Amino acid sequence: MKKIFLIAAMVIYGIANANSSPTVDGQVLKNFKSAFPLAEKPTWYENNGLYEVVFENNQVKCRVWYEQDGKVKKTERYYTEKELPLFIIAKVKERFNDQKIHGVTEVISAAEGMVYHIVLNDDQKWYHIQSDSSGNVKLNKKYTKG
Repeated sequence: MKKIFLIAAMVIYGIANANSSPTVDGQVLKNFKSAFPLAEKPTWYENNGLYEVVFENNQVKCRVWYEQDGKVKKTERYYTEKELPLFIIAKVKERFNDQKIHGVTEVISAAEGMVYHIVLNDDQKWYHIQSDSSGNVKLNKKYTKG
């Protein structure tokens, strides 16, 4: 269910923001192929002067934004608890020990560093939390299941 939701969100985002499938060559494509030789099903978009590629890498959904000179601007990965670092799992469970980890979006950029956006749930609520790579966890939003 979670994977379907994440895939649907990525597809909708891509359709809404894509001008058309750009022709990607030069340094951007060279850097992508070098960094992700096992990438499956890459789909390219051009948005706001950046090249964006959505693909699977080792069965994990990924998104990378490149500047036109081939430099990486930002990355996102969408995965489950089993791919989350053990330290972050331990820090999340210290504060939210009765909730289950439903899904993770890992965001890395030069501006923000590494941030984990984590969705938790229990029988009654959904929790959207955030953690940095040091395990500083904060609650962003809480929703009652309907």
